Amino acid sequence: MKEDSIALLKKIQGLDKSKVFSLIYPAGISIEQSDVDDAYDCIQAVGLTDKIDLILYSYGGDADAAYKLIMVLREFCKELVVIIPSEAKSAATLMALGGDKILMGPLSELGPIDPMVRHPMLPVWVPARAVLKFIEEHITVLSEIPTAKELPLVPIDPVHVGYCRLAIDSAREYAEIFLKKYNLKGQSATKIKTVVDRLVGGDPEAYVSHSFVIGIDEAQNLGLNVERMSGELHGLVWELYKSYKGDLKKLQAEKKIQVIVETEKGRSNIIKEEPKRLYF
Repeated sequence: MKEDSIALLKKIQGLDKSKVFSLIYPAGISIEQSDVDDAYDCIQAVGLTDKIDLILYSYGGDADAAYKLIMVLREFCKELVVIIPSEAKSAATLMALGGDKILMGPLSELGPIDPMVRHPMLPVWVPARAVLKFIEEHITVLSEIPTAKELPLVPIDPVHVGYCRLAIDSAREYAEIFLKKYNLKGQSATKIKTVVDRLVGGDPEAYVSHSFVIGIDEAQNLGLNVERMSGELHGLVWELYKSYKGDLKKLQAEKKIQVIVETEKGRSNIIKEEPKRLYF
């Protein structure tokens, strides 16, 4: 008989001697500021504990919200371990850096930290680095091509470009704070800067693509405090992840968009509006 998510969650808690907080985002749904209050209400019901395991699945979103979500969780525990069953990209990778340790499996992946920002004229979210890359690398080239004036380009808003730069700079600062205080605590400032430069940009060897796959081996080579899940723990986490994916499919079929938030006290899903997004 297939076990429900609460039963699996409790088994993980027993095995890892922790409390588990699951935060599972549907594809296309961004981490947003409004999620912080709901997460706070949920974790508050669990109360103070020595260790929290955050089971995280998300393609990213707002870096400010990601930072606040981790700081909320850290208010309730002495140790935070971030468990990645599958994707934790962009702002979700930033969240992972706020863990004292990251646990990954064969299909787990992190990614470059590239916060999503709202497009100034279209109802979509776009990666901030994509906007800057176009400005910095292509505008000059296009200005030298006679036929470029005929291209149907969306007008460039200087304020939006500045906002994208600020979003990336904020993500960089958050990453440095998390690495210094938690994931790379005690490591040199040089090592921390090297990791941040690779993840956020600023290094010739920085990851270019928003969707670049940083698996466990690459994460360890990068220098993060990452460990491979034991076979028993990974088996439980993977079953829990598949259960959540099944629940998200049912919600989608019912035209309901919800972020799954679950602890041993039960589920407190965050209800979302229909997204209007660009996918990268």
